[in-house]
Amino acid sequence: MNPKMNLSTLLIVLLLSLGLVSSAPLAISTGNTCCPSTQKAKIPLKQIVSYYKTSSSCALPALVFVTKLGKHWCVNPADGWVKSHAAAVDRRLASTPAMST
Repeated sequence: MNPKMNLSTLLIVLLLSLGLVSSAPLAISTGNTCCPSTQKAKIPLKQIVSYYKTSSSCALPALVFVTKLGKHWCVNPADGWVKSHAAAVDRRLASTPAMST
C-alpha cells in the first residue's frame, strides 16, 4: 500500500475519533464531580430545586445544591443548615405529583 494513503487514512481516523471524544457530555450533573471547596454562606431554600452527593472517591465530601438559575453550589453535608435544606428539598420532591406522559 501507498505510505501516503496510510498516513492520510490514519489522520482521518484520528480526527474523527477526537471529534467523538470532544462531543461527549460532561459529567457535571451526575454526581461524579468533586468539589475543591464548599460554600460557607447559607443559600436560600426557595432557590434550591435539587441536590446530589459528590462521589465517595472525592477528597472533600460535599452535597451540591442546584438552584433555579442552574447554578451548582458545593456545600458541607455536616452543616446543620445543609441537612435541613436537603430534608426540605426531599419533602418537596416527595410531595410533588409525578407527571404522567
